[in-house]
Amino acid sequence: MDRATLSERIEQNNAALQLARFERELWSGEEDRNTELDTLRRLLQISFEQDIELAGTLPEDVHLLPAPGVLTEQAKAQRADIQAFRQALAAAEAQLEVHRRERIPNLTLSASYSRFDNSDFGGGDVGIALPLFQTKDADIQEGIAQRERIAAQLRDLEHGVERDVRQAYRTYLTAARELQLFRSKLLPLSEENTRLHRRLVERDEATRADWLAQQLEALDVRKDFLDTVEKLNLALIDLERALGGQLPGTSVPTEVSPTPQPQAASH
Repeated sequence: MDRATLSERIEQNNAALQLARFERELWSGEEDRNTELDTLRRLLQISFEQDIELAGTLPEDVHLLPAPGVLTEQAKAQRADIQAFRQALAAAEAQLEVHRRERIPNLTLSASYSRFDNSDFGGGDVGIALPLFQTKDADIQEGIAQRERIAAQLRDLEHGVERDVRQAYRTYLTAARELQLFRSKLLPLSEENTRLHRRLVERDEATRADWLAQQLEALDVRKDFLDTVEKLNLALIDLERALGGQLPGTSVPTEVSPTPQPQAASH
């Protein structure tokens, strides 16, 4: 075989290798999908032989999120676990105040009245429980320890919530920027390359191997785009999980770091 034939054969082999790699990724993706579908069947308590068909597509809208500090305060206000710890802390403080008040002596007052031989008699008694001062030191120390323990758990929970909110917020912003990059550059450039390669093949100025390699490259770009859409939605789910509820309904679609659209190449 001459040099040109050898080069063409190498190009064909490289394209076939790339196609085989994509087939492996496809099989791996199908395995992951089937595993997740089995998990869904288990949660729905249906037969593992039951067919499940997923409908619809992931939303691609990017929303304007409130600042992380605002989201953190929202989480602290609506998460049930934080509210439970706050109620427990208030109860511990109230119980501690009761123990402190019990240290004050308990006074009892009584009065009496009688009449004898046209004379009125009145009197009264003051009673003080002994010992005069009940220290309640053990109960107070236990109450302080209980209050501090609950307060520490509450602080740790609030710090963890703030960390989760900030992490999900950063991931969402990164995915939003990546999505904008795909829309403004990567997808248009990939589609343009596909059109240009098609024209070259039609003119017999490019090999079928080149055309196949370009198709695989376009599929790779599309796959990365879908992965980014998934990343965006997962970050939104993580953020709502950290908040303990849905995001504020005032969120509106917005562009993130807009960049100029690429100019089509002249032919």
